[in-house]
Amino acid sequence: PNLQLIAEKLNSSSIMVWFVLGNQDTVIPPKSVYPLSKKLKNHRIINLEAEHHNLIQKFSEEMRTGNMKIV
Repeated sequence: PNLQLIAEKLNSSSIMVWFVLGNQDTVIPPKSVYPLSKKLKNHRIINLEAEHHNLIQKFSEEMRTGNMKIV
C-alpha cells in the first residue's frame, strides 16, 4: 500500500488513528504498523499482552480496568 498517500489523507482530515496491538501477535506484528504510524500527526498506540486471537478480549478487559498504557 502507498503509506505516504494514506498518511496524507488522514493528516489532511486531522483524523486520530488508534493502533491496538498485541505484543505476541504474529498475524499483524506490532512492528508492521510503525512505518505508517511514524507518518501520522495524530495517532496513539496501545500495546497489550496479547496474541492475535485474544486481542479484542484483552482490549475490552483493559478498558474495563483502566490499566491500559497508551503511547
